[in-house]
Amino acid sequence: KSGEHLRSTGIQGSGPGEFRSLYRARVLNDDSILTYDAWLERVSIFREDGTYVRPFHPDPPNDYRYFLISALRDGSIIGATARPMAGVSGNGTMTDSSAIYLHDANGRLRDSIGNVLIMQRIARTSGIYNSVRAIPFSPSGRYAVTGDKVCYGDGNGFEINCYHRDGRPSHLIRVEMVPIQITSADLDSVRGRYGNIQDGPFPKHFPAFSSITGDDAGG
Repeated sequence: KSGEHLRSTGIQGSGPGEFRSLYRARVLNDDSILTYDAWLERVSIFREDGTYVRPFHPDPPNDYRYFLISALRDGSIIGATARPMAGVSGNGTMTDSSAIYLHDANGRLRDSIGNVLIMQRIARTSGIYNSVRAIPFSPSGRYAVTGDKVCYGDGNGFEINCYHRDGRPSHLIRVEMVPIQITSADLDSVRGRYGNIQDGPFPKHFPAFSSITGDDAGG
């Protein structure tokens, strides 16, 4: 609580308990630590004192990339997939969807919860050069684990859907709010940074939210 450094674990590398690109870390209910290395595509589990316990390598379908979301109260691990953008060419917009997967604490695949929106992207090809970028201000998938449920919203509206671990709908959270309009000044601010999408397409309103969070009590 005071910010005093207590201990460190893991070093740069590809061996057991090492990291090349630490993407996410989560503390589980038994105080063990769950980590995900995006470069190595590896989930690693450490004890509270930093002692390395075990890894597992998710095996997503269709050569998709895996990314860790969090863990449920019972230790089940929640992750999702994303399509790699390497090799994508052409001109136009695309909407990526993701499957949410449930693994047990040992990494064994148990179930999938469903497919949800990840992100809207735009592809541009000019000669031998291809680029794929997220469309600025477009809705994108946001996840939260709350107690023994997984909640998801894509920002298209002010609502979040929550699911039981077996994929059954649990409840819907909805708030009545007026969407915020995207102005010409907002668009000018991104045109300078994304030269390949000068003409859009751009949405008319900001996403309803940029992140969602949950607590262990289910809220």
